[in-house]
Amino acid sequence: MTNPNIIKVIYGSENLGIGVITVWQDLKILDLEVTLVAEDEIRLPFFRENALRVGLGTSFRQTVCINNKQEACQGCVLEALCAYSKIFAASSYPYIGFFAPDTLVMLTPGTPFKLNLRLFGPAVAYYPYFYFSLENLAGRGIGLRNSTGKRGRFILKEINAIAPDGQKTLIFTRENDARVQEARAFTLADYLEYRPVQFLQLKTLSPLRLKYQNHFATSLEFHILLRAALRRISHLYFLATGENLQLDYRGLVDAAMAVNQVENNLRWFDYQRYSTTQHQEMKLGGLVGEVSYQGEMTELYPFIKAAEILAIGKSTAFGFGRFKVRVEEGKGY
Repeated sequence: MTNPNIIKVIYGSENLGIGVITVWQDLKILDLEVTLVAEDEIRLPFFRENALRVGLGTSFRQTVCINNKQEACQGCVLEALCAYSKIFAASSYPYIGFFAPDTLVMLTPGTPFKLNLRLFGPAVAYYPYFYFSLENLAGRGIGLRNSTGKRGRFILKEINAIAPDGQKTLIFTRENDARVQEARAFTLADYLEYRPVQFLQLKTLSPLRLKYQNHFATSLEFHILLRAALRRISHLYFLATGENLQLDYRGLVDAAMAVNQVENNLRWFDYQRYSTTQHQEMKLGGLVGEVSYQGEMTELYPFIKAAEILAIGKSTAFGFGRFKVRVEEGKGY
């Protein structure tokens, strides 16, 4: 059940003048933990999520597309209805995928490994397609090609749906009756908490690739973080409902401008990847490390907590934009 104080943030704030919104209830989330077993030797790149995005996107299109010979979705008669177009050609990807942190880049046959697929808004209804795409990808292989030009195959062992409290529900297993079960989706409100916040620490789980004033941010002032969170939330809300989110963006940003960055241990990290679309090497960079903030963030914290679930910034489909926040009580600087 939604905390009544969250309702205050949803339905109005005397300080910020937030209008009546329902983003916390209207945005559905389905968090899936997928257990795989390497059938061949699998060699993943340094940034493993790149292999997942490329493999999953290609497999998803092969699974659902009726016109594989057409290179682009534009002009297809089913463009407005196609699951691939709604998920992989959307302006803001309504999912994120990432491997468990302990996943090795070299997996020997028989080695189990896990990945998470977190689906948002319109992607939730298409979760069976993600299952079929993974089954298709299992036979095609994932990761870097070996000396014979093949990628490492794997077996899809099981899928669990993860509740906001961490409880897992098995919805598919290779053993016994291998049929995909219905999965319960939660709302963004189920992941949020309302508490007084004056000190906040952020730790990146993957590079944060955020733009501010048409440039990639090389520092992470709190207002830049909040702006990125509001953009991500607004884009996903539009994809889910077809409506623009009504918020007092100016009031929220003004409040964020008053929050100070008090510790900054962030650095820029560049990752090089090969683009199969553009047929060339490309660099993807972002901020990694930790940063701390001091100031009145109580009204703003739910938006930051939401961004922790959704991921923010550019290249979220490649695993970028993930972080964890921790409220620090009674800490002075």
